[in-house]
Amino acid sequence: MVPQEKGVIAWFVDNPVAANLLMAFILIMGWLSVDNIRKELIPAKSSDIVTITVDYPSASPLEVEEGITLKIEDVLKNVQGIKKVNAVSNHGNARVQVEVDDGFDIDRVVDDIKIGLDAMPRLPEHTEKLKVKRALFSGLAIQVQISGNISEADAKTLAAEMRAELLAETDAKKISVWGDRPFEIAIEADPAQLEKYNLTINDLSRKIRAESVNLPSGGINSAKGFIILRVEGQSYRQQDFENIVILTTEEGSVIRLGDIANVRDGFVEWGAKGYFDGRYSVGLAVFSVGDQDISDVARQVQQFVKDKQKALPEGVYLTDWADVTYYLDISLTMMLENMLWGALLVFLILALFLDLKTTFWVIAGLPVCFLGTFILMPTAWVDVSLNLVSIFGFILVLGIIVDDAIIVAESIDGEIRQQGFSQDAVVKGAKRVALPVTFGVLTTVVAFTPMVLVDGPWQAAPHAIGFIVILCLLFSLVESKLILPAHLASMQQGIFRAVKFRWHDNFQKRNNEKLMAWVKRFYVPVLRVSTRHRYTTVAGFIGLLLLTLGLIFGGVAKYVLLPAEPSDFLKVNLTMGEGTPEETTQQYRDHIYNSLVDVEKNYMEEFGTDIGFIRHVFSFNKGETDGLFTLELNKPSERKIDSFEIIERWRDKVGEIPQANMLEFLAATDGGSRKMNFMLASRNNEQLSAAAEELYNEMKNYQGLRNFSNSAQGSRDSFIMHLKPKAKSMGLTLADISRQVRQAFYGDEAQRIQREEHEIRVMVKYPKDNRRSIADLEEMMVRLPGERFISLSELVYLQPKKVESNLTRVNYESAAYVGALADRAVESPGKISSELKKTFIPALLKKYPEVQYRPGGAGLEQDTLEQDLKAFFGIACMLVFILLAIPLKSYFQPLIIMSVIPFGVIGAVIGHIVMGYPISMMSLFGIIALTGVVVNDSLVMVDFINQARRSGQNTMDAAIEAGTLRFRAIFLTTATTFVGVIPMLLENAQRAETMVPMAISLGFGIVFATGITLLLVPCLYLIVDDGHRLAKSIAAKAEG
Repeated sequence: MVPQEKGVIAWFVDNPVAANLLMAFILIMGWLSVDNIRKELIPAKSSDIVTITVDYPSASPLEVEEGITLKIEDVLKNVQGIKKVNAVSNHGNARVQVEVDDGFDIDRVVDDIKIGLDAMPRLPEHTEKLKVKRALFSGLAIQVQISGNISEADAKTLAAEMRAELLAETDAKKISVWGDRPFEIAIEADPAQLEKYNLTINDLSRKIRAESVNLPSGGINSAKGFIILRVEGQSYRQQDFENIVILTTEEGSVIRLGDIANVRDGFVEWGAKGYFDGRYSVGLAVFSVGDQDISDVARQVQQFVKDKQKALPEGVYLTDWADVTYYLDISLTMMLENMLWGALLVFLILALFLDLKTTFWVIAGLPVCFLGTFILMPTAWVDVSLNLVSIFGFILVLGIIVDDAIIVAESIDGEIRQQGFSQDAVVKGAKRVALPVTFGVLTTVVAFTPMVLVDGPWQAAPHAIGFIVILCLLFSLVESKLILPAHLASMQQGIFRAVKFRWHDNFQKRNNEKLMAWVKRFYVPVLRVSTRHRYTTVAGFIGLLLLTLGLIFGGVAKYVLLPAEPSDFLKVNLTMGEGTPEETTQQYRDHIYNSLVDVEKNYMEEFGTDIGFIRHVFSFNKGETDGLFTLELNKPSERKIDSFEIIERWRDKVGEIPQANMLEFLAATDGGSRKMNFMLASRNNEQLSAAAEELYNEMKNYQGLRNFSNSAQGSRDSFIMHLKPKAKSMGLTLADISRQVRQAFYGDEAQRIQREEHEIRVMVKYPKDNRRSIADLEEMMVRLPGERFISLSELVYLQPKKVESNLTRVNYESAAYVGALADRAVESPGKISSELKKTFIPALLKKYPEVQYRPGGAGLEQDTLEQDLKAFFGIACMLVFILLAIPLKSYFQPLIIMSVIPFGVIGAVIGHIVMGYPISMMSLFGIIALTGVVVNDSLVMVDFINQARRSGQNTMDAAIEAGTLRFRAIFLTTATTFVGVIPMLLENAQRAETMVPMAISLGFGIVFATGITLLLVPCLYLIVDDGHRLAKSIAAKAEG
C-alpha cells in the first residue's frame, strides 16, 4: 500500500530497494576505502617547522652566536609568516628552528628563508654550508641493528649497502643510519719532522691539494678525432697519500708524506657510536613518510632482514626491533575487541525491550556509519589515520549512534502499537521525532567541532576523535532517517514477515510491561513530587553541582590536562659537564647499563621467574660527554610490573651522578602535563644565567620532581690567547698564530674526496698524543717569518676563562629554559607550577630586573590548548543555542536544555573519583560527548512536552505524559551508551589508560544524566512556564 504520508522518509519507506542500494553503496565504498587509510600507532603531530643548521668547527658558542646565529635572525625578521624562532648556538654549530604561523604556505616561507639566506653577509671562515630543511612528519616504523663479530668499517659499509637495498626493494622512503662515525683520512704530522724540514701544517695541505687531484686539461683535434687530455692523480687510499712527494732535499732525497706523518684511513676521533644488547652495533631507522602505511613498510623490512641474514657471515646478526606495527596491531586489536564487545552488549540490552528484528536493524546501522566514515577518512580535508585514538572515537560514538536509532525505532514501535502496522504508521513514527533528532545530532556535531578546530602540537588526537565522531553522526542521520524506517517497514513484508520469534516477542513484551509498571509505580510519583516541588528539586541539583565543583577545586578530583602515557620503551639521557674526560663518561655509561642488568636480576629473583623485562637495550654515545639508553620492554603480559615501576627501580639503582648536567629517566611517551618548563629571557646574559640557576635550585626543593634541566647551566674551560710584547715586536698578529694553532690542534682540511657513496675529509693535524694538554699547547712550535721556529709560550700568554656550553635565543632574545618532570607521587603538578609562578618567579624578577618571564615550552602549548578549547566551546554553545531555537521556535526553551549541560559533569567527576583517574583532556572530550547525549534526549523531551501541550493538555500533565512516554527511550539510550563503554572501563591494557578517562566521563556521566533528563528538564520547563504566566499576570494587571 502506498503511504499517504509524503516526503523523503515516505519515499524511502515506499521504495526499500533504494534504501538497500544506498546502504550497499556505503558499505562497499567503505570496505574499498580501508586500504587507503593510513595506519599508525598514535596520530601524527602536525609539523610546520623549518630547521636551519650550520657547522662552524671548533668555534665557541659565543663565536657561533655572533658570527652565525644573529645574522640568520636578521634575515628571519624580514620573512613573513614566522610564528616563533628558537635558536641554539652550540660548540661548533648553530641550529635555528622556525615555526611557521597558521594560514601561511610553508613552502613559500621556506623559499623566502632560502632567498634571504643567500643574500646574507659573508659568514666566518671555515663555516660549513647552510642547510635549510622542512621537518616533514615521518613515523618510525621499525629499526634494524647490525651487531656481532664485525669491524666498525665493515658494519658501516654493510649498513650503507642495506640502506640502498631497502630503498630499492621496499616501499621505505626514509632510512637513517645511526651509531656510525664518518670516515676520515687523518694525516698526523710529527711536529719534530715538521721543524726539521721547515714545514707547517699549511704547507702539507697545499702540497696535498696540488698533487692529489683529477683535472681536465683540454684536448687535441687530431686527424683521428678529438683526444681528451686529463690529469688523474687523485689519492683515495692510505698508501696513495703516503706516496705524495712533499719535497726533495739538496742531496736529492725524496721526502714523502709518509716519512713525516702517520696517515690513518679510519674514522673521526669523536663521533656517534652505538651498542646493541652490549655489542658494538650500527643501526638503521626505517620511517613511514606522509601517507605511507606503516604496517606495510615494517612487514617488508622484516622479510628483508630474514632474507639478508642468510647471506651474512657467521657471527654477524641482523635484528629488527622497536617494531611499531607489533604495538599497533595489539593496540588496534584491543580497541576493536572493546568495540565489538560494546556492540554485543548494546544488542543484548536492546533485545530486552525491542523485538529481535528491530534490534537487528538498529545495530545494523553501526557498520553503515563506520564504513561511511571510512570513505572520508583518507580524503585531504579529513586526513585521519586508523590509530589508537581514532578507533576509540568509534567506541565513543557507538552509544550516540545507537541513541539516534533507538529514538527513531522506539517512536515507530510506539506508533505501530497504537495504530497497528502500516507504512503510514512507520512514516509517522519516524517523522514524529525527525526534527528533534536531526537537530539533536547537529548540536552534538557542533559540540565536537572545537576538537577539529584546535591547533598546535597537541591537535592530532582531538582532530582524530572530532572528525570520527562528526562523520559517524552525519552518516547516522542518513541511516536513521532514510534506511532504518525502510527496513522497519519491510519487517512485515516478504520473507521478513515469515520470520517469527514468538518466544522473544513474549519475552520482550513481558519486559516492557514490567518496565512500564515500574514507571507508573515509581517514576511517575517521583516525577509528580519533583515537578510539584520543582524549585526544591532544581535547588537540590544545583547543590550537587556545587558539591562537585568543590571536589574539583578542593583537590579530591585531580586534574591533569595531559597525563603521561606508559610506554614499552624506557629512555635514559645522560649529559655530563662540558670538558668531562671520555673515560669518566664511559664509566658512568657502564654504571647505568650494569645497574639495569642488576635491576632485572633482582626482579627475576623477587618474582621467581626466568623471564626478565628486558627485550633489547640500545645505547648511543653521540659525543664524549653524553649517552642515550633505549630499553625495549617485553610484552606487558610477560612482566609483573609496569614501565613506571621499572624506571623507578632503575633510577634508584643508578643513584646520583654528581658531574652530570642532566640525568633523565623517562618511562612515558610524553611527560604531558607532568612536564614543567619555565622560560626566562634577558639581554643581560649574566643576570639570565644567575636567575635560571636560582629557579633551578628552587625546583629541586620540591618533593616528587625529577629530571631537572637548565639550558643555561654548564660551562667548559677555555683559554684566551694574548700576544706578548715579543710577538708584537716580531710583527706577528693574533690571526697568524691562531691559524697555526687551529691547524695543529683541530686540523686543516686539505681536501674532500668521494669514495663510493661516502664524502671523506682529509684532515692534516698533530698526532693525538701531541694535543692532549695545555703543556702540549704551550710547547707547540710556531714558524716565524724567515723560517724560524719558536715555542708558543714565548709568543702568547693564556688567560683561563669559563665559556657557556650553549646559548639559547627565543624570538630574537637570549633565553634559558628551566624544567623538571613530576613523578607519579605528585598528584597535581599544576599546583607546583602555579605556586612558582605566583610566589618565587615574581621575587626572582625583582632581584634580576633585566630578566623577564616568558610562557614557553610545553606549558605554553598546554595553556594555548586550554584557551583554544574554551574559546571554541563558547562559540559551540552559541551555535547549539541557534540549532535548538530553530526547531523549538523559542528563545527560552533552548536555555532549558542548555542549562542541564553543567549538571552532566556531576556523574563524570564522581566516576573519576571512584575509578581513581585524574580528570584529563580525554575526560573533557568524554564530557563533550555526554553533552551531546544529554542535549539530544532533553530536546526530544521538550519537543514531546510541546506536542502534548498543543494537543490541549496543561503544562503539568504534558510534562508528566512526556516523561512517561519518553522513559523507555531515555532508559535505553542510557543503558546502551553505558554498556557500550563498559569493556573500555574494564580494560587493563597499558595502552588503554589514556582512553579510559573518556569512557569514565561518558559512562558514569550518562547514568547521572538520566536523572537530569527525566526529572530536571520537566522541572525547568515548568519553572519557565511559571515565569511566562507571571509575566502575563503582571502585564494584565498593568493593563487593567
